[in-house]
Amino acid sequence: MFFPAFFASVEWEVSLILSLIGGFFAFSLAASSVYIMNDWFDAPVDRLHPEKKNRPIASGKIGSEKVFKLVLLFLGAAILLGGIINIKFAMILLGYFGINLAYSAGLKNFPVLDVMIISIGFIIRIISGGMVADVPLSFWIIIVTFFLALFLAFAKRRHDYLLFQLEGKETRKSISLYSMPMINVGIVISSFLTLLFYLLYTLSSSIQDRIGNMVPITTIFVALGLLRYYWLIYKKNVSGKPTQVLYDDRLLQLVIVLWVVSFGVIIYGG
Repeated sequence: MFFPAFFASVEWEVSLILSLIGGFFAFSLAASSVYIMNDWFDAPVDRLHPEKKNRPIASGKIGSEKVFKLVLLFLGAAILLGGIINIKFAMILLGYFGINLAYSAGLKNFPVLDVMIISIGFIIRIISGGMVADVPLSFWIIIVTFFLALFLAFAKRRHDYLLFQLEGKETRKSISLYSMPMINVGIVISSFLTLLFYLLYTLSSSIQDRIGNMVPITTIFVALGLLRYYWLIYKKNVSGKPTQVLYDDRLLQLVIVLWVVSFGVIIYGG
């Protein structure tokens, strides 16, 4: 949500910051409704998963009626808050929910299509951030976001596939239709394209003219972040929860902070 404004080197006025914070909470509410709904659809297979079986819906702590009420509550609050900020933003949130409803109801059972829909969800986040901040989005930020999300999604599928091989439990219907070589190729291609498009973004004339010729230096931190995640995928096998990986790995956190700081210094320090 905040990246489009950050990369556009806007003046951080109070009204803009408040709008982005409101947009952040609106999207978080919409995402919460999606996750609750998805857990309800996934409950039968989640009960076969060593960790997911303890989730409130899979364990039976929360029943279907309460799930329905929670989804409506979070989605309604998201649309209401989003509409206050920007009516088009509210429509995007509704569209985001619709895409994920289709995903949860059956599209997630198709290999490759499932990870592509997940990646599109992150593009919608970026578009929402640009709309709330009222800044134009470049092709580059959209394409880099897509392939980075695709990389993380394939890494997560690798974790699921290893679990399927070790325990024979099909924790998601599409996982048996994958193969380890296919997943590894997906990881390599998506990470390579993430780095390539990011480098092309930093070398583009629009960025060079607006920000300066020091921007390509930040590619170093993007490369280090991807390599660190590679190590976590293939050495530690902890890619099942990307957010948990970010919370737990101090070196990855440091690389991300250095990337943000270096970009910020180049944008606002010039």
